[in-house]
Amino acid sequence: PNWRRFQESCYYFGTSATYLSWAGAASECKKEHINSTLPSVHSAEEGKFLQDNISSDQFWVGASRNLGADYTSPSSWTWSDGTAMNYTAWAYGQPNNAGIFYGERCVRSVERAGEIKWDDHRCW
Repeated sequence: PNWRRFQESCYYFGTSATYLSWAGAASECKKEHINSTLPSVHSAEEGKFLQDNISSDQFWVGASRNLGADYTSPSSWTWSDGTAMNYTAWAYGQPNNAGIFYGERCVRSVERAGEIKWDDHRCW
């Protein structure tokens, strides 16, 4: 009952009793199915599907960038499943790599004014 289909993909919607880092959330996905990854969002419709089915106003998506990669360059951001990042939904002023030494290299989805938007965030 926690698996839902959208277009050609299946999504598992679950919760955790504790906070999970980006890597921790990715690891939990693998526990559900060996081929599972954090979600890759390729359209506004897919983002809305996630928003409509998630029980939290913040959740990790599968986008990240390597340490030292330019956060302002679209080519620096990649999906964990290897698909092309052909759609973005950055919140206003994002990505901003907010002033921490290791930078904000992972992406979480946040609800802003009823819309799903992305925020670059520390990975831990």
